[in-house]
Amino acid sequence: MLEQHSGQEDALETIPPTTIKTCPECGLELVGENAVCACDSSLPSRLRSSPAKDPFIGSTLNNTYLMQEVVGRGGMGSVYRARDVLMERTVAIKMLHAHLVQDQASIQRFQQEARAASAINHPNVITAYDFGISESGQPYLIMDFLQGKSLSATIDESNGLEYSRAIHIFAQTCDALHVAHTKGVIHRDLKPSNIMVVQNRDDPDFVKIVDFGIAKLLPHSGKQSQNLTQTGELFGSPLYMSPEQFLGKALDVRTDIYAMGCVMYESLIGRPPFSGEHVLETMHKHIHEVPSKFSVARPDLKIPAKLEAIVMRALEKKPDTRYQTMAELRDAILMTIEGAKDTRSLGARLQSIRSQLKRARKKNEKWMRRVQYAALGLLALGAIAGGVMYILMGDRDTQWVNLRRDAQESYRRGDLQKAEKKFFEAGKVAKELYGDEDPKYLDTLEKLAWIYEEEGRYAPARKLFQKVKGLTPEDVMRFKAAQILAYTPVSQLRNLQSQNVLKGPETALKAGIKELEKYIGPTDPGLIVLYQSLAETYEKQSHFAEAEDARIKLVSIREDSQGQDSIGVADARVDLANLYMAWGKDVASKSAFEDAHRTFTEAKESYETAIKVYQELQGSNCPKLPKIKKDLEECKKFEADAEAKAKSQPHSNELPEYQ
Repeated sequence: MLEQHSGQEDALETIPPTTIKTCPECGLELVGENAVCACDSSLPSRLRSSPAKDPFIGSTLNNTYLMQEVVGRGGMGSVYRARDVLMERTVAIKMLHAHLVQDQASIQRFQQEARAASAINHPNVITAYDFGISESGQPYLIMDFLQGKSLSATIDESNGLEYSRAIHIFAQTCDALHVAHTKGVIHRDLKPSNIMVVQNRDDPDFVKIVDFGIAKLLPHSGKQSQNLTQTGELFGSPLYMSPEQFLGKALDVRTDIYAMGCVMYESLIGRPPFSGEHVLETMHKHIHEVPSKFSVARPDLKIPAKLEAIVMRALEKKPDTRYQTMAELRDAILMTIEGAKDTRSLGARLQSIRSQLKRARKKNEKWMRRVQYAALGLLALGAIAGGVMYILMGDRDTQWVNLRRDAQESYRRGDLQKAEKKFFEAGKVAKELYGDEDPKYLDTLEKLAWIYEEEGRYAPARKLFQKVKGLTPEDVMRFKAAQILAYTPVSQLRNLQSQNVLKGPETALKAGIKELEKYIGPTDPGLIVLYQSLAETYEKQSHFAEAEDARIKLVSIREDSQGQDSIGVADARVDLANLYMAWGKDVASKSAFEDAHRTFTEAKESYETAIKVYQELQGSNCPKLPKIKKDLEECKKFEADAEAKAKSQPHSNELPEYQ
């Protein structure tokens, strides 16, 4: 959705800069220092007229979207709140201003936003559902309707965010941008007003990134991009633009990393790192000056030094000395959380080390050369020491590795009894070899606790968690109470469902999940039965979107615990496919055939993925296969039927191709 902007946050398109003002009444952006709007209450009444009623309000766009009110205006378009009468949901509609319809550059930028948004599928990026042309010839984009505040407004309210809250927002933003970058999309206009903070389920600070109006589509994105800039033009918001963006150099994902550094600085300190009297002064500061230290900018705050170092590295002038990917920046941010463990893969850790070495080398080549020689010497000594230890302990260590691998393989195949036995034996060997505080031993205990939870043996699972997570006796009692609170609705659910009583169990299950996650984390198999019951409750009410969230969570938990190609994941994917089948039929009954076709396609893909896993792990004689294959064939028929009916409808919802 569009935000109302003012001052330097607005994108200036040429140098020298053009002054852009915002009408305080209607939010319309005006060009020129002395420009005024007809509805500005500061004008004398003889010069003021009542703003005309928006012609779209009360109309139904494309026979689908009932236009209800204007919720924002910007330089390119207006954003409306509307009701999708077919899908029975509230959406936001961004529509290009009528006076820009003949401006080819504006049309292309609007199309580029649609393409950029559609290229990304991430919960922290605003969803683009549809693109079309109104009867008046104005392009429009259908998006999520977000009820929340921009990060800019959130910062203004508190003059900077408490750092633990800020870390949560930063991590979500980086994760979403990392996915965008892997899809070949650079945002290029990242700023607090383009980051929405909304309430989502139990998260009051759920991030949604919006406004990809000047996003750059890289060649590997598979989508055509337009060169919408000319020599001497700038696109972006000066307070958050990277030095290379000001200088007109080639841009890559690291320009978003610099903007993220600006966003993080402002979120923590309450003001941007660089701000001048005018755009040229702001540009000079970005290119030549170093941001003030946190202790100088806000001596009243106590922000961890680790977090400050991360922000300052993101704000490095040279792209080579910043973080090189959003994933690397996200991981660094998460590691500032007290008690955080580095759970990255070996490859990711090595990449981070290489990036740090590259940055340090750029700063001091001679000094780094000496450090590298010393590091090579230490590695050689370490290799010698490791070889000696391997000779002394090799056989026992190999025994633990084999037991641990066999245990995980049994768990992947769904053989809980064998997995329990192997994890138990691996735990004994790990304790003897490494001690009872070693991560290998504790990780093995945690996996054994997962098996106990899946078998419904919660008491022995709690004992293991007490050791793994260092719980006090009081914590264990609270943990037990949380389990009782969480699992009680499950036993009552079937009876209540038969009586069509659903709200009570739904609320209790959500509260139980939230409380239990404090002790076992958000991806522990102990949550499976709860999310399963919650999904069934939503499905009973035909709340398909909420049920989808729960089903996807189940797939995620199974992938984290048993592995991607496991029986548990296959079972979860079949349940998800069944949900999509029911959802697709419901949508098709409302004649929304394109949505139905997409939903049936999701179901088909989930069925096919599950079938491959069953055949790999249990063979072609797996007893589950006949039913699933039958459901798959039915799904393909529904998919083909929905596709045919969608094509026969008089309008198309496809995004337009570039000319």
